[in-house]
Amino acid sequence: MSEPFDINLIALLGIKITKFSEKYTDKKTVTYYTIEITSNITKKVWQIEKRYSEFKSLHDILNKTYPNIPEIPKTTFFKVKSNDALTKRKELLEKFLRNCIQRRDILLNNNFREFLDLYKNAPEIIGNDVKKIYDYHKLPLGVRNFMLIPHKEIMLVCCSEMNIISRADLIISNISFPWEKKKGDQIPLGAAFIYQCKPDKKEIYIIHKIWAQPFEFQTGAMCWEDKNEIYCIGNDDGKIYSYKARPKTHFVKMDKISELNFHKDRVMGLALDPRTLNLFSCSTDKNFYMTDLNGGNYANSLIHSNEVGYTNLEFDSKNKRVFLSDQSGTISIYSVEEFPPINIINIKTSGQSCIRAMHIDLNNNYIYIGDINGNICVLNLGLPGKEKLISEVTCFGVGLMKIRICRNNIKNNELITGDEEGRIVIWSLKNGKPIYLWEAHKGPITQMWFEEENNLLWTGGKDRNIRVWKLPDKWVTSEVKEFDENEVSNVTAKIAEEKFEKINKNNDEDSDEDDLNGWCFRNY
Repeated sequence: MSEPFDINLIALLGIKITKFSEKYTDKKTVTYYTIEITSNITKKVWQIEKRYSEFKSLHDILNKTYPNIPEIPKTTFFKVKSNDALTKRKELLEKFLRNCIQRRDILLNNNFREFLDLYKNAPEIIGNDVKKIYDYHKLPLGVRNFMLIPHKEIMLVCCSEMNIISRADLIISNISFPWEKKKGDQIPLGAAFIYQCKPDKKEIYIIHKIWAQPFEFQTGAMCWEDKNEIYCIGNDDGKIYSYKARPKTHFVKMDKISELNFHKDRVMGLALDPRTLNLFSCSTDKNFYMTDLNGGNYANSLIHSNEVGYTNLEFDSKNKRVFLSDQSGTISIYSVEEFPPINIINIKTSGQSCIRAMHIDLNNNYIYIGDINGNICVLNLGLPGKEKLISEVTCFGVGLMKIRICRNNIKNNELITGDEEGRIVIWSLKNGKPIYLWEAHKGPITQMWFEEENNLLWTGGKDRNIRVWKLPDKWVTSEVKEFDENEVSNVTAKIAEEKFEKINKNNDEDSDEDDLNGWCFRNY
């Protein structure tokens, strides 16, 4: 009996290198490789000829953006001439192409599509691309965090000096003695802004600054409490500032209502309960605090001192829960319905490394996390009150990609991640495979906001840009979708047939490892 089919290896193309031949080009003899390509949808067959240098150029382009690119034969100092050497090179180049066409994210790359001449010969395979529709590049510092408040037509932004050398120079410059500088002369390392952000038919958006607050240290964590219009900002020195909008000024004037300094290191997460005005905060100083901004009995209450630093904090206001992640790969859930908050559960993810990205999908009760070692884990949160039954659905490696931020697209059953290299990846939540990848920023992506209604993805990065991307409603054509569905049906039937044969042969039920039709556990 043959090996079980792998649903993740359904190919839209058939590809093989049929031969190599020498041609006299540019006053020298050059080896060309004849590639035969078949569309598995239309059955059309065409041939192209490529030199090794063209393979090398394609590989270099893909390698700059995509992780874990399949290898090609190494460049040699002397020209490859022997028949055996050319045959070996042909086999390795064919293997490279075969591996690439199994990657839907690579198959949708413009350079790869042009290399295989897909635009002309297989338009049914050409999917839809992401389009950049807006680029706001007037920020004075790199983006550490930002937040959209669409119904109030504003955007909150926390910025910081990202260059290490410049940051060190500014810190030294800000060291002052009473006889040298007056208070207020410090050069800001960070700043918080409020921008008016109005949709506009001609310009897509009209964005302009209406409020700014400089800080002596980098700023990154933030939260917004909509009912009372309170803007909380956490800095890398551990201080937390809170500002309340002055009535009838449309955020042009904000009054400072608190300055807290109980954290000793970078503030990583903030959330403000609109019902009680209890502020929840966590830091790399390993502490989780709750502070009553009304000045009540719970002012600056230390809830837990962790063994390692915290990295994220999310607040579920409806069910009165706080979610925390830390540097050891642990997710903690607290009930904050009463004082003191109660720790419901701590769960260690199988990645077991510092969690940088965390997103809570409260509609479908899933937790998505990404860590610094290139792991994406999905946890089944379950219904409120059942948190102790939380379980990890899967954790899979994505190579050298250090995930910084993640969001999910519920409508399309997709996960969107941003990483240290400025790349955005769209992942299928049906099979855990990448659908589309592009370089969105020239540096780490620090925050994303997804507008599901309009299919718009907002991204901010350390390159001082906030960009808006229009995602397609569908990544593939109807022909590809129909082909995939038919192939999955055929493969599933084949698996069932092989399973039945195995049961009859062994007279015993085998495991379910070969018919998993969900998240895969293979490395990307």
